[in-house]
Amino acid sequence: MEQSPGNQLIAVVGKENVEESKGKVVVYPTNTDQVSSVLKLATNTNTQITIREKPNHGLSEEKAKKLVLDLSKLNSLIEIDRDNVTAAVQTGMTLDSLQWQLLEQGFYFPPVSIWDYDSFVITALANNTIGFNSARYGRWREFVLGMEVVLYSGEVIVLGGKIIKYVSGLDLMSLFIGSKNQLGIVTRVIIRLLPKPEARKMLICGFDSLSDAIGAAQSLAARRLEPARNEVITPGLAGKIGLPGINPGQTAVLTELEGFAKSLDRQRAEVEVAYKKFGVKSLVVIDQEDESNLIWQKYFGAADLYKGQTSYDINVLPSKLESLAQFLENKTKELGLELELIIHSGLVNIDLFVEGDTNKLEAFDQDLLKTVRMLGGKIAHEKIGIGSHIKTIDKLEHGLRELFAPKQLLLSKEGGLV
Repeated sequence: MEQSPGNQLIAVVGKENVEESKGKVVVYPTNTDQVSSVLKLATNTNTQITIREKPNHGLSEEKAKKLVLDLSKLNSLIEIDRDNVTAAVQTGMTLDSLQWQLLEQGFYFPPVSIWDYDSFVITALANNTIGFNSARYGRWREFVLGMEVVLYSGEVIVLGGKIIKYVSGLDLMSLFIGSKNQLGIVTRVIIRLLPKPEARKMLICGFDSLSDAIGAAQSLAARRLEPARNEVITPGLAGKIGLPGINPGQTAVLTELEGFAKSLDRQRAEVEVAYKKFGVKSLVVIDQEDESNLIWQKYFGAADLYKGQTSYDINVLPSKLESLAQFLENKTKELGLELELIIHSGLVNIDLFVEGDTNKLEAFDQDLLKTVRMLGGKIAHEKIGIGSHIKTIDKLEHGLRELFAPKQLLLSKEGGLV
């Protein structure tokens, strides 16, 4: 904004909803109309913007000379429709607030997990977030029935609704989910709910090798067992969590079941039988929800310790998982690198953490990319949807940005244009 961005925004949203410091301006709209006005102003003045992913990100964390849009005042659970088992939600709600309010009413929204509890709903929508529960229940896209979107021109559009088959033809709603906010900003969504699970059981199992742990975790699908969460964790990370029953050097598998109490005892027994075939060395059952929640909190606390390392987010086909794991073990050993893995086995998604000499990390990076492509997998990146190396898809994505946001004002969280 040319001279006084703060004053122009105050006229739109009020003084109490504008924060300005050292060339940075944060605006806190309180409704969709204000979001529309802010985007119109940004478009008319060619002002670059960024959208906060979480509440309470200080101004020091954001690059100067841009407009920061914070939706934290759009934070209402507008409606729970018990008859149609849906909810209408403003996208400035945090995921933990959304889930707790739903649980208090006897409902459950599976795409939310403690993985990303402190993020806004808008962040999960922008990324089509995959959480712990996605293997069993699906991603955000499968649970969103309708939305209100503000385009960068300021125009407000409404897509979908409570009726499952709402329109024929192009599914524009799905286009916005996972688009990294590049095509518009979703301010309200209608989501499908499930009843709150009656009970949960967590199984903490120890294996002598990564191969045995992967084989055990993947064997459940053939038995038609669908854990809500099923994680394979390498020894270093497992040790930092302090998992009960897991000895030093063992790979851990955390398998959490949820549903009706009577059925969980049968499922637990079937999981035990499956894991015995892969040489499980220890098995601890956690029945209390507060105990399992504490373990997950420790899990994320331990994983946070690796954030400073080189990391990758990898997806492969189930049949290729063991081949990739074998490559990772062999290559890091060959290069003298430290390796830790979290394998979300139901999703066949891997969080990979590597530490070591910079030159060796560069060599590892090149070999990893070649191997993942050879196995038909993908390493996550910042493109709309699943992305592709095919030039036609690149042209399509560019065309969509030109159509929905011709001035390309949106900045990534790193400070560059999206």
